[in-house]
Amino acid sequence: MKQFKAWGSCLDCNFEGMLEYSHIEGEDYSDTEVLGVMLLQRCPACENNDHTLMPMDYYLELMTELQALERELDE
Repeated sequence: MKQFKAWGSCLDCNFEGMLEYSHIEGEDYSDTEVLGVMLLQRCPACENNDHTLMPMDYYLELMTELQALERELDE
């Protein structure tokens, strides 16, 4: 299960900052034609776990950055 952090806001406590996201088992993240992807979002301030819909273009941007960082760390 892929986990990453991205800027966002918590609907429960109104925290704005780096939230923790993770893939949901059974979801398809390979279809780039969809408008968004469902992720599990965890707020570090109130520790609330909730499902969130992230726009596909933002998700793909984050995954590209994450892959570049992983390649950099492997070198």
